Amino acid sequence: MDQIREVMRLKHYSIRTERCYSDWIRRYIHFHQMRSRDELGADPESRIELFLSDLAVGGNVTASTQNQAFNALLFLYREILHRTLENIQAVRAGRPARVPVVLTIDEARQVLSAMSGTPQLVAKLLYGSGLRLLEGLRLRVKDLDFGMRQLPKL
Repeated sequence: MDQIREVMRLKHYSIRTERCYSDWIRRYIHFHQMRSRDELGADPESRIELFLSDLAVGGNVTASTQNQAFNALLFLYREILHRTLENIQAVRAGRPARVPVVLTIDEARQVLSAMSGTPQLVAKLLYGSGLRLLEGLRLRVKDLDFGMRQLPKL
């Protein structure tokens, strides 16, 4: 696991990706009850297929969660173990039909007026500027241009 963190930091992966991938790799190792690094190299395609299929069927995870686990395992085998993986045929989780949810201007005003304090300020910034949540939460007063009434380019 230390080597995984070291390689991810060397490749400038975000800390959230590092934590997520490390967690999926840990779950994969625990799922197959592996005790040594040599066990990781034995028939990886079928082990990955079994793990991903179990996530889809037994874990009832979404397709994006299953893809996240798959990408973590690809990272493990390609970047850490330097193994190429052949065609992996796992049971894929289904993608739900998504209907876009858009608030009317009046509905947005009602939601914002029901909030107060810092959460209301952050929600107004997100709504008015199109910032992502973490971008809005990471903003600092020194980042704002009050004279021009602008946010920095992020």
